Amino acid sequence: MASRNIQRFVTLTCIILALISTQVSFAFGAEVVCDEKSGECAAEKKRVVTQEELSSKTGENGSPTWLSVLGEVYDVTPGSGHYGSGSSYSIFAGKDSTASFVTGDFSEEGGKASLDDLPTNQLGGIESWRKFYANHAKYTFVGVLEGKFYDKDGNPTNELLKFQERLSSAKKKRGETKR
Repeated sequence: MASRNIQRFVTLTCIILALISTQVSFAFGAEVVCDEKSGECAAEKKRVVTQEELSSKTGENGSPTWLSVLGEVYDVTPGSGHYGSGSSYSIFAGKDSTASFVTGDFSEEGGKASLDDLPTNQLGGIESWRKFYANHAKYTFVGVLEGKFYDKDGNPTNELLKFQERLSSAKKKRGETKR
């Protein structure tokens, strides 16, 4: 009986930690992973992708196709018809072109645009695209991109935190709640 209660407690603890981890993992670049049998839980660091590695994932020469939005890197190889060389969205392959998702400026310059220059009403569009890739059935999360939005240890930079604050303020003004 005591063994069964301990097992339930461990399982419940893992569930609670998993729920908490979804809230803090985005902020701290780690995810809590629990072994149901042993009940041991540990923080698992997110993979940090370098600019050099991302730039080699364009779908050319048999490489996979990766893109990044808000510093989150996704393998979009199953959609290479959309993102491969010569396609309309090839600007996204092998780089983080976050601003282009909402501005429609698919040039190299447009992809490097600062999010500070975007009007508040476009910030939700960026978040929608991030969620699109995060929840897509065929695209997979690879890790976080070292650079503008994440540091070399996978921690959010001030740039990402500033974006999140602007997005949160915009949602509050529109009366939206965090989902």
